Amino acid sequence: MKNFKLHNLHHAPGSVKKSLRVGRGNSARKGNKCGKGSNGNQQRSGYKRKLGFEGGQTPLNRRIPMQRHINKYRKNKVATVTIDMLSGVFNSNVSDVNKQILVDYRIINNKNSYKIIKGKKNIIPEGIKIYADAFSEGAKKVIEDAKSTWLLQAHDEKN
Repeated sequence: MKNFKLHNLHHAPGSVKKSLRVGRGNSARKGNKCGKGSNGNQQRSGYKRKLGFEGGQTPLNRRIPMQRHINKYRKNKVATVTIDMLSGVFNSNVSDVNKQILVDYRIINNKNSYKIIKGKKNIIPEGIKIYADAFSEGAKKVIEDAKSTWLLQAHDEKN
């Protein structure tokens, strides 16, 4: 460290790589066209691809307004809830199963309408009222066999 002066400073060996000088002949690698391909905009200096450019294909921002039925994928779909999924709700000794309880137990989303369908185990305690937007025929039969009642959600809102 005796000769620690500005003219003695060097980079660590291998830390700095020489930059490749393009366009200096074919024997020096990247000669002729400098690795930029044949003529065209991308070879020119100052070239900048436009935002959203898709190689001449009509860009997405111009195709979307022409699409038909684009909103059908955004609609709230009907969530299906099996009777097996309600077992956690039944274990908490609830007398009514409605949308708010299912949202609290994170079985459905608050925005979704939902339909109760038959499951594999189908164990329901006796005397429970189950409210839903729709019921499958199998679910209705299972609920009635367990001596419980099913009611459409519209009836819940009127009462």
